[in-house]
Amino acid sequence: MIFNQPKYYRDMKVLHVNCEEPRSYFIPFENEKKALRNIRGESAYFLNLSGEWNFAYFKNDKGLNGDISDPDRTAFEKIDVPSNWQLYLGRGYDVPNYTNITYPFPQDIPNIPDDDPCGLYERTFRLPNGVLGNKDVFINFEGVSSCFYLFINGNFVAYSQVSHSTSEINIGKYLVGEENTISVLVYKWCEGSYLEDQDMWRLSGIFRDVYLLFREKERIEDIFIRENLDEDFSFADIFAEIRANAVFNIEYILADTEGKVICKKNAMSDEIAGFRIENPCLWSDETPNLYTLIIRAGQEIIVQKIGVRKIEVVGKCILINGKKVKAKGVNRHDSHPRLGYHTPLEDMIRDIVIFKQNNINMVRTSHYPNDPRFLELCDEYGIYVCDEADIECHGMGIYGKACDPCHNLPTNSDEWTEAFLDRGKRLLERDKNHACVIMWSVGNESGYGKNNQLMMEYYKNRDASRLVHSEQESFNLCTLLSEHNGEGYERFNYHEIESRMYPSPAEIQKYYLNDRRITRPLFLCEYCHAMGNGPGDLKSYWDLIYANDELFGGCVWEFCDHSVSVGDDLYYNPKYTYGGDFGDKPNDSNFCVDGLVFPDRTVKPGMAELKQIQRPLFSENLGNGKIKVRNMRYFTSAEDISLIFTVEENGKVIKTVSFNKLEIEPQTEKIYDVDMGGADTEKAAVTLNLSYRLNRATAWADAGYEVGFEQYVISKGKQELASGKTHNLICEEKDSEFTVYDIENSYTFDKKSGCLVQVCRGGKSLMASPMIPTVWRAPTDNDRFIKADWMKNGLDKMGVSCLGFEKTKDNGHEVAFEAHLLMKAPEHDGSIKVDVEYSVISAQGLYVSAHADVENIEVFLPRFGFAFDLVKGTEKIRYFGYGNGESYVDKCLSTRLGLFSTTVGENFVHYVRPQENGSHKGCRFAQIYDDWGRGISVFADDFSFSASHFTPDQLTETEHDYELVANRETTVIVDYKNSGIGSNSCGPVLAQEHRLSDKSFDFKFRMIARNINEFDPFGI
Repeated sequence: MIFNQPKYYRDMKVLHVNCEEPRSYFIPFENEKKALRNIRGESAYFLNLSGEWNFAYFKNDKGLNGDISDPDRTAFEKIDVPSNWQLYLGRGYDVPNYTNITYPFPQDIPNIPDDDPCGLYERTFRLPNGVLGNKDVFINFEGVSSCFYLFINGNFVAYSQVSHSTSEINIGKYLVGEENTISVLVYKWCEGSYLEDQDMWRLSGIFRDVYLLFREKERIEDIFIRENLDEDFSFADIFAEIRANAVFNIEYILADTEGKVICKKNAMSDEIAGFRIENPCLWSDETPNLYTLIIRAGQEIIVQKIGVRKIEVVGKCILINGKKVKAKGVNRHDSHPRLGYHTPLEDMIRDIVIFKQNNINMVRTSHYPNDPRFLELCDEYGIYVCDEADIECHGMGIYGKACDPCHNLPTNSDEWTEAFLDRGKRLLERDKNHACVIMWSVGNESGYGKNNQLMMEYYKNRDASRLVHSEQESFNLCTLLSEHNGEGYERFNYHEIESRMYPSPAEIQKYYLNDRRITRPLFLCEYCHAMGNGPGDLKSYWDLIYANDELFGGCVWEFCDHSVSVGDDLYYNPKYTYGGDFGDKPNDSNFCVDGLVFPDRTVKPGMAELKQIQRPLFSENLGNGKIKVRNMRYFTSAEDISLIFTVEENGKVIKTVSFNKLEIEPQTEKIYDVDMGGADTEKAAVTLNLSYRLNRATAWADAGYEVGFEQYVISKGKQELASGKTHNLICEEKDSEFTVYDIENSYTFDKKSGCLVQVCRGGKSLMASPMIPTVWRAPTDNDRFIKADWMKNGLDKMGVSCLGFEKTKDNGHEVAFEAHLLMKAPEHDGSIKVDVEYSVISAQGLYVSAHADVENIEVFLPRFGFAFDLVKGTEKIRYFGYGNGESYVDKCLSTRLGLFSTTVGENFVHYVRPQENGSHKGCRFAQIYDDWGRGISVFADDFSFSASHFTPDQLTETEHDYELVANRETTVIVDYKNSGIGSNSCGPVLAQEHRLSDKSFDFKFRMIARNINEFDPFGI
């Protein structure tokens, strides 16, 4: 193959050469049965070219002149299509590069680097008998980054750019018999890369399927299905608008949602065919009803699924089918730890199943069109879609002066107009027939100017049935209101909706709810950054969203951690990486691992939080045994859900009542009577638990699956000391320590440090380190900004010194000591004075009472507690508190008060970048023990604790989870308080009420060494 083509990839005036006009996605079939199954590989008119190709990599194109297919010049290796060439680690095909805002090449618009790597793909293919001469042959590329030249049998055929949209080319006249050779030269960068500055791994190559379509000479080229619903939804008119390359007869067959034929019609291809459906079954997230339109055109049968629904804005409310629905969404990138941008169909299905299982009803395709089959799945399962054009130019400083949008170079430049419009057109035309698409986007973080405005006008002129949003326009508008008294407001008031990223609940209240100048509904296109241990504070947002019709809801950033897996076993023991791990520069480190699920789609604790706040039923305790349950749905009753009440006494179920079918209509309530079953509310901790479970199997979950729960704490109970036999305590003093003996237990205190240094049971030492006060936690990703202030105040380096230690009581029944401790970091003024009283009481154990005064520390504390290590083998955990997952003051929606058992290993959450995790709030007791039941029990009215084989310092200093080396000992931290999680990795700062800002506080707890099988922790 001789390469002597113009450098289209450096020419802003050339976007496509010899490519077809964009069209709606469909695959023709040869018979109706196959068409209805819609498995495109079964079509006789479809030939998938994905598979193993020959591949050669070039660091630049300087040597491309001449025959680049000559095996003497090019060393071909095998590569999978679809995939990204950087993921073939060790072959020298460049490296994966993660960057968020900064362009991965020097910014010199519209120029790209002279050293622009490229990859040559080649393979042969055979045409089925009878195709050549009888059919037109088209090749479809569904995703190629960033641009490509296509050659057939050595002849140049086409050029195209725009990574995440389909390019279709008629190659029939270049074919020479049954066997042919295809060559594709892909460039890493083109001038269009300035519009593809999304927050993602920068990868290259053919990353979606490549396939041939064998089409009739006279054929349908495009289909546009439009719906028009009557105002009272009593009927719907369906219109099929066809673009064809000739005039011919088309037969239409319309079937209802059960597959029953309701209408047949013939029309010419230049006519619009119309159908009326009486009393239509509407499409929504709850009722994904789909009609089937079978289109016969010659030998081709094309099936289009039709969802009848209406989207509108009335006042400040977004309505779907007349209801003020809520968007319970996530942002989703195409991301796979082994396949890069390529997402196989089964993985798309898995993602959507996870959506449905976690009460997610919307996805924003951040920030480009997804695989077209993903939209089909969203139609089928019922997922609203905010469909985004492949446009982002964040690195150009798009958040500049809100009152002067002209600083945004691409969006106000005539040179870029066609590129903007091309990307918007390819988005809309491909996806226009999908009911799931309720909103188009003019681009993400790309500024706002005339080119975005022209895109919006194209959307509205072509398809007025959907909403259009622009976060940048809304950001500028809000900035004008807050900083410029609204001057220039009218210039940004183009769209039907506001769309914002990461406003705090306070900002939402101030502007979008209280400022009368804002007259449009609000969509949070990004909120509650889910990076690492997060997100926290979801409830503050959803309290506002549920209470205000003008708040449509939003999409959490984001669904999945982006990572490239490395290691010897990528399938069973992957090591997850992030930016910089491959020497890639510039990079944004681990900002790419920011999802609700891990790279392999294992669900994180943060996803459980989202599931719970978005559950389909909510309840209210009216007292006197009455519980009011509200159906939060908008279109369907709750008859598919069972309600199971359980009454627990000290964590044990004493009564269960089931209602197998909830006959609660949408947005209505029903009251249920609950008998507490004689629970001891005077002495015991009594909880009433409600579990909402599917009573029938669905496409995404089995019968019995819990879609949500609620809990009411009826009584906290009382911890009463058991009247066990007491003994005289023996206090033995040595030069450096005191040891108090209580029959089988002993407690040793160090005079110099003022700390408890050992607890023994039956002569066995249980502690592997002293118990010392601590304020440090391994910063979570959402602590990424505040940790600088923590370190500035020396909180990560605080040592503990003893200012005084003395025995204050020894009467045989009780031995007490006082320690005056000072927590301080070298060369820092801040300090915490901690006065501790240790009191050993016969048969009751050790009581620890601490009073802390915080001085000259200008920031809230990460935590305050006492840390100590237990000896190896102390692996088991039992606790009464909020579990079973990790729980924090602002991240505990998915946990409930109860009695839980786990292990130290299972308690740890393996975030890709190690950080604070595994804490449990609201505890009454916690027991950490070995296989024989020997260990430490801690009691208090209300405390948090964690138990881990890693210390906070280890988690702070280790960059990757796979680099962690577990200690054989168990580090236990008993916390007075642990500050909240929030979402400040990208979202607002941690709310004041979730910070440990106290300057003076008291903390009391009790420790005892006793075999856990020897006593009842509720009746100690």
